[in-house]
Amino acid sequence: MLGLLVAITLNFSGGAGDSISQGPLSFGVWAMEATREGASPAKIDPSLESVREALAGLPHDTFRALFTGTVNAAPEQEKRTVLTPEYTLALRPGQPGKDGRLRLRVCLELKTADGAVKKALNTSLVLVSGKKARMGGPRVGKGDLVVVVEWRGQD
Repeated sequence: MLGLLVAITLNFSGGAGDSISQGPLSFGVWAMEATREGASPAKIDPSLESVREALAGLPHDTFRALFTGTVNAAPEQEKRTVLTPEYTLALRPGQPGKDGRLRLRVCLELKTADGAVKKALNTSLVLVSGKKARMGGPRVGKGDLVVVVEWRGQD
């Protein structure tokens, strides 16, 4: 069974408020293989430097980028992005609220050796523009898959 971790680097409660717009939304996405190799200080791929703070507190010391990019998705529409040959990320944002929050449905799918697809992670996050949230736990390569998502606002 896959051990899962969902850590949200934001501290607030409640859901998104009344919606304010219908335009496309932009998300930064970083996927990485996180391992424990005894590195001190931690080794972080240069393309992951902007998410270093979101990785604080993890037991890993080496982070290798697997995917970095921008994902644009319209509210209430699912956008799928292949992170690795095994994992696909599906994002489905709600409407941005007048309170500056956004509910984001996140599903991480794993393609098994026999070609079947199963959900490795299925959760909802409440985001504030410019803040990062991290999720992780599923195995990838020699370590754990960690995904960081940042809502960048509307295009």
